[in-house]
Amino acid sequence: MITFAFDLLLIALFVGFIIFKWRNFLVEHNIFEEFAEKNSCDYQETGQISDQSGVIFNSGNNRRFYDIVFGQIGQLPFSIFSYSYETGLDSNEKTHTYAIATIEFGYPAPNFMLHSHQFLEEVEQVGSSLGNNGNTEKISTDGEFDEHFETFIKPNAQIEVLSLLEPDVMAIFITLDKYEIEMTENGTLFIYNRGRINDKKEINNIYLAFKALAPKISRHKTIEQEAKSVDSQVNSGLESS
Repeated sequence: MITFAFDLLLIALFVGFIIFKWRNFLVEHNIFEEFAEKNSCDYQETGQISDQSGVIFNSGNNRRFYDIVFGQIGQLPFSIFSYSYETGLDSNEKTHTYAIATIEFGYPAPNFMLHSHQFLEEVEQVGSSLGNNGNTEKISTDGEFDEHFETFIKPNAQIEVLSLLEPDVMAIFITLDKYEIEMTENGTLFIYNRGRINDKKEINNIYLAFKALAPKISRHKTIEQEAKSVDSQVNSGLESS
């Protein structure tokens, strides 16, 4: 009799766990779709996103994209989605799940990786942080920013990176200090959250941060393009003379 009662308890706990996980899945699924509708974005339950340049897409297999939101901030393509991949084999197989947000600035930007101190403390329990994607030189910004992030760049690129990481840009990044942040060489900014997002306020906060960053990084893009145009004109003048 006791064994039967114990079996019933185990079954009840298992069913409760499944209901709990399914409820969480539905909540997350709904908040992505709700966000898309509210902000005039497109939504796909599952799909593929090709040509991703972020460091996270260099790892694992059986990659899945789901709860995909596509939109624009001004003229800049924006997306937020859930992503998972697997590492290891057989009994060592592990599934890694992230929520990822991107905004594409579309210019050859200075490449950097910001490792969150909060994130690093969390992953000490479960494994290493995201890689650096070739950003092997650690730099200091000599201010409050270093209390929130470790900044890694390509060798000898400090001047270029700090020309983008101006105080107003760093102030916005600090509001995102629970995430890992990467700027790739093709001008795409990635926000990485370990685990799934099931709070619509969190999605909205990332979106608002992107909206605040958009004109500031676009300003850097304009300055860089004007500087290259001047260099090109000078070089043409030297060649013609």
